[in-house]
Amino acid sequence: MDFNLTIEQKMIRDSAHKFFAKELTKEKIRELQENNTEIEEGFWKKIAELGWLGVSSSQNSSDEGLSLMELAALYEECGRSLMPTVFYSTIASALCIANCGNADQKTELLPAIADGKIKVSMAITEPQVSHDLNYLETRAQVINGKYYVSGQKLFVPNTNTADYLIVAARTEDNTSDTGISLFLIDKASEGITFEALNTFGLDSQSEVVLDNVEVPADRIIGERGTAKNIIRKTTDQTTALQCVEMVGGAKEVIRMTADYIKKRVQFGRPIGSFQAVQHHMTKMAMDIEGSYYTAYNAVWRLSEGKPCAKEISLAKAWIGNAYRETTIMAHQLHGGIGYALEYDLHLYSNRAKTTGIWQGTSDYHYQKLADELGM
Repeated sequence: MDFNLTIEQKMIRDSAHKFFAKELTKEKIRELQENNTEIEEGFWKKIAELGWLGVSSSQNSSDEGLSLMELAALYEECGRSLMPTVFYSTIASALCIANCGNADQKTELLPAIADGKIKVSMAITEPQVSHDLNYLETRAQVINGKYYVSGQKLFVPNTNTADYLIVAARTEDNTSDTGISLFLIDKASEGITFEALNTFGLDSQSEVVLDNVEVPADRIIGERGTAKNIIRKTTDQTTALQCVEMVGGAKEVIRMTADYIKKRVQFGRPIGSFQAVQHHMTKMAMDIEGSYYTAYNAVWRLSEGKPCAKEISLAKAWIGNAYRETTIMAHQLHGGIGYALEYDLHLYSNRAKTTGIWQGTSDYHYQKLADELGM
């Protein structure tokens, strides 16, 4: 396996680095958070023009959009720059449509997403369901050829900016793999209510309640009853990409910390010259280097169609902890200034907490690893 980026992937990474340095400064991140604004339309239009909202319908070809490996190169820079989460929820939805949508749905929706004309978010999690879809309670009842969806969803990202939601609902009264379907629902539909949730990462998440929401039959994404496997496939892709995003954030944290300890003087010399500080920095560097290869291994295996359940859980469990512990140690090495809200470091520690939980906690992925190992 070769994790060296191709020329095209390096071009995506380098252009993203330059773009974010100009368009997504930390001042802009703070402004968006303070105004409770997830994204600005001008910014969204620019990333659409760069081609970053288009995903490929095939894993290895980027003829129709970005491949998984190309997305990974972009996600690493997104993590470094703290890209607003509406980007990730929209890409996740695009991947879902690319994975299971019929030809008409792909033709209608993927170009609209790629052009920045619509934003889509996925509504899967429920109060009693975080990962095991066998306990899904949202239901879709057929009446006169139309579906009526009722249920409650939690932790739905970016409903404030989304135009549509992809909602998982039970269409059969059983727990088989053919009992759940995905529905594309207009956020403005009658019967949908939203309540914003407080998050320590200041990212937008909501509780969504659907009360007999009418959905035309042609708004089922893909085939009826096939949602379980599609959700698993899409979750694998977004989890692996999120691991790369976390690596990008952790790299920026260690860069900030290295710059600080070179300049901070105590007892007549930079604190970076102290052996204890060097040991901490070495441990951080080892964790991040291991995270990099673990994350890209998971994405690469996915892009090659190889079995990778173990590699994805290994990456998420390891990198979730590594990112969080890197930010904690960075705060300690910065001393008092590292805990000031005016300093940028807390933006990364908040994001590390959020991404450590999203797509499954470390404990959840430890259990998946144990299952893969037959324990």
